[in-house]
Amino acid sequence: MAPFTAAMLTTTPSPEPEPVVQGHCEDTRMEDANTESDTDRLFGAWTAILTSLEGCVMTAPDLKPELLEDQEMWLREWHSVLRAGVLGVELDMSDKGAEFLKQGRKSCKEIEAAIREWKTKAIEAVPEAPPKRAAHTTGASE
Repeated sequence: MAPFTAAMLTTTPSPEPEPVVQGHCEDTRMEDANTESDTDRLFGAWTAILTSLEGCVMTAPDLKPELLEDQEMWLREWHSVLRAGVLGVELDMSDKGAEFLKQGRKSCKEIEAAIREWKTKAIEAVPEAPPKRAAHTTGASE
């Protein structure tokens, strides 16, 4: 390797030419055959959704008031996964996947009910503001 000199800072390397691909036209047809079909993409997306559902179920927060923020974030994630899962087609789900979906829906209902209850209690605990007093003006014409 050549030693470093200040002149190296001002010179720019010339771009290397693109390598020329040599092959047969049959090779390009093979590459096209390797692209994913719509069915493959659909099943890939379905698998990703099932994995996300499983992850949501496994990370459901406990029903404790101090975890309210975590619960609301979990609910947003759960609903976004379910919205992504609405494909308009019926796909097979394993027994394990169906169980995760059932557990997730149960957790979702429990968390929503707990959040609703805690927020209602918090609103009831806030005292109402006292009514505003009418401003007394002293008349200068008395």
